[in-house]
Amino acid sequence: MRLMRISPRPAHFRSRLRREDGAALVEFAISLGIFLAVTVGIMLLCMALYTYEYVDFASREAARWASVRGADCSSSSSMPGCGADQSTIQTYVQGLNYPIVNPSNVTVDVTWEAANNTNPQSWTPCSGQCNARGNEVQVTVKYPYLLAIPFVGNQNFTINSTSTMVISQ
Repeated sequence: MRLMRISPRPAHFRSRLRREDGAALVEFAISLGIFLAVTVGIMLLCMALYTYEYVDFASREAARWASVRGADCSSSSSMPGCGADQSTIQTYVQGLNYPIVNPSNVTVDVTWEAANNTNPQSWTPCSGQCNARGNEVQVTVKYPYLLAIPFVGNQNFTINSTSTMVISQ
């Protein structure tokens, strides 16, 4: 008497399971998804770094601009905007017009400090004419940034930078 083995699957089904005809297509789809996610992530990170560099540059440039446009600035010179104050510095920074950055979202905070006569290394909050020669101007530029990562979510944070210079004119 001969025993027959009963197979749960037919032979042609088992042979199809052993073949790897569609494996390359599945591997390509998974690899492409990972590659595109990494590429988009790198691009978003580069845009965030670009925005940080803009904010850093804008704060330094605004401090330079304000340091040469103090109370002693000569209006007859070729420098417009003598007597720099909060609003003129804000207007100057928003006028830099870098790509990708929305200038209406840029905020500027300006503080002036006066040199302490007894200790030249320390500064005190300014009272009176703050943009006088020898005083210090400190410019803080802030920019809200939305980092939107697909499938992860949105992250809001503020990029800010501060620069300080002594007023020369």
